[in-house]
Amino acid sequence: MVSAVRPQRWPWAAVVIIAIAGLLEAWSQRTPEPRGDNAAPELFSASRAVAAAARILGDGAPHPVGSPANATVRERIVDELRSTGLAPERHASYVCRRGVCAPVVNVLARIPGRSDAPPLLLLSHYDSVHAGPGAGDDMHAVAVMLEVARILVEGRPPGRAVVLLFNEGEEVGLLGAEAFVRGHPWADDVGLAINIEARGTTGRTNLFESSEGNAELVAAYARAVDSPEGSSLAVEIYRRMPNDTDFTVLRDAGIAGINLAFIGGVARYHTSIDDLAHLDAGSVQHQGDTVLAAARAFVEAPLTGNASDAAFIDLLGRVVIRWPTWWTIPILTSCALLIAGVSFVARRDGSLRMRGLVAAIPGVAVVGLSGAAAGIALVEVIAFIHGGGPAALAHPLPLRLATWGAVGLGAFAATGLLGRWLHAVELGLASHMLWAILGIVVCAESPGVAPVFVLPAVPAAIAAAFALAPAERSPRPLKFAFCVGLSAFSVMWAAVAFAVEDAFGWGASAMVAAPMALIAMLASWALAGPEVARARREVIVASAVLAGSGAVAAVLVGVHNEDAPAVVRVVHHVDADTGEAVLAAFPGERALPPQIRRAAAFASAPAKVIPSLPAQAWVAPSRTDGRPAPELVVLSREDMRIRVRLDAPWADRAMLFVDDRQNVSRIEVGGERAGPPEGEGPIVVRLFGLVTEGMVIEFELPTPAPLSLRVTACGSALPGDAVNLVRVRNEVAVTRQEGDSACVSRTIVL
Repeated sequence: MVSAVRPQRWPWAAVVIIAIAGLLEAWSQRTPEPRGDNAAPELFSASRAVAAAARILGDGAPHPVGSPANATVRERIVDELRSTGLAPERHASYVCRRGVCAPVVNVLARIPGRSDAPPLLLLSHYDSVHAGPGAGDDMHAVAVMLEVARILVEGRPPGRAVVLLFNEGEEVGLLGAEAFVRGHPWADDVGLAINIEARGTTGRTNLFESSEGNAELVAAYARAVDSPEGSSLAVEIYRRMPNDTDFTVLRDAGIAGINLAFIGGVARYHTSIDDLAHLDAGSVQHQGDTVLAAARAFVEAPLTGNASDAAFIDLLGRVVIRWPTWWTIPILTSCALLIAGVSFVARRDGSLRMRGLVAAIPGVAVVGLSGAAAGIALVEVIAFIHGGGPAALAHPLPLRLATWGAVGLGAFAATGLLGRWLHAVELGLASHMLWAILGIVVCAESPGVAPVFVLPAVPAAIAAAFALAPAERSPRPLKFAFCVGLSAFSVMWAAVAFAVEDAFGWGASAMVAAPMALIAMLASWALAGPEVARARREVIVASAVLAGSGAVAAVLVGVHNEDAPAVVRVVHHVDADTGEAVLAAFPGERALPPQIRRAAAFASAPAKVIPSLPAQAWVAPSRTDGRPAPELVVLSREDMRIRVRLDAPWADRAMLFVDDRQNVSRIEVGGERAGPPEGEGPIVVRLFGLVTEGMVIEFELPTPAPLSLRVTACGSALPGDAVNLVRVRNEVAVTRQEGDSACVSRTIVL
């Protein structure tokens, strides 16, 4: 009964709602149990897929673009496709894209369909970064495609043909996808695409990107996938980020489709421990189930990818709620008007003061900002104690709980101050009104953000209207309506908080704390007013205890462990112009682990090592190892064109650095235009997959003046003192991205 609810219970009711929402969202993030080898042939088996990944990876060595190791991986993929009954082909080309060049060889196969509808493209990349084997990024996806291909080949022919693209060169600049859309005849026929990726080694598969006009695709995905994960919020955010995958190339080429990835375990992303030992078979199972279901839906339905955009979001990984984006503004406007009508009725009943409602709108914003500031401050303090960088990688739970506690402490303490002048109904109606109005403004510019505004606003507005129906006019039913809104709001934004933590880590403390602060903001009504003073104090004390105990635990457990180690990349660099040789340690955090600091005579502060790289490193003196400097042998010179051959037989990659872009009109590598890349400032051209016989480069100059440039060549074989440093590093940290390398730089004037 309504009358049985005592005022002191409302603050704890809000806390319980938030806690249940967080637990439900955490529960929904579990990955499924992987199926074994004995799974029915028509079902996706993570065990079969992981076994295929193990066969392809072999000894687990890194296999970057253009390397002999990657050629071996490629041939193993070809063998796997042949064992499935397909006839794979290789498509070789030399590609330059945005100042990055490399030779690439794509592997393609085609599964015939029952109709001549434009084929569905499934794609993943098989190259890794130099640092590690890339079991998550992206060999798991290669294995997923092989298992899906087996199922499609053995079953009824699909409604439309399926093209399988295993491309090379994604890690250095999406080169394989670029080669496909530029030069392969099948690219002109593709109608839809599903790209398969990972940014870590665990987590559930998320539909995080799509082409524009995605309503048909999202509808087919929602109907087909049993355990969906994704939202148009993620799509909207990703469209505004500088990050790219192979899907970027397809999207720019006008190919419609979706992008799928899991992003848990980001501490292992692009490191030497992105290996099979750390790959979650449950994540592979969820990825495979999702890809297979979406592929079956896409090949059987008459989809074009040219519909309107949809706003969509999954609820606890069980169902997708969706609607056309043009519905959003009318829905939110209706909610705002409904809340305004409720406010008018409440004012007539005396349960609302209009001046209180007006004051409460900036008041709830203050509550949210106070919560966010407290959460951010706590994370930054813990990071400072740990020496900078992320505050938690190995054990995020203590810091997560501490941050929730700190956000609650800041937000609810601010509510206590505001509650001296503002009533619960005023804060509740103001927060819902503010959210609806903010939603209208934001969604007018970014329609995909709609779910996190609409889904909390609609039930709250409807519940509030029923609460103030003639038979029920009193503040207490309105509080029940606010609980309805808080429930939906907490589920939405708890999901966002977990997703942001996975995607960006605790180094982005503001982004992690903000969703928590929004939840606390919408709960502020429950802690307002003198009638809940005792319960408010209890909640504030509980928040402080949670924040304090969580913070102590986060400090004690540390940031790293074997599964989430620190990152330090070691580079031996020789400046051939001066003869100076240094050991450089590039840490992933602000501080260098003390064991590594003691392993060499590092300077007291980091410095820039290679002019063409903005990153700074800790530097110690070293010795040259007799490695020859890179050469640019002039092959021809006519008018203002210079043709040279880059010779660095020991290196597998190089950089060309021109300080003044006005000195070069055009750079071609292997017949492909490599620069100048778009933008301002110096020209940097990166070359991968160098060959022992040298690489031909052509410069076109605006004037006949001499051209001065800096050339840096790098290889993976390290000299002795660098090997010793790596040995120490491996006890406490791992390498990342381009891995440990030996580089020689020199200035050349042509």
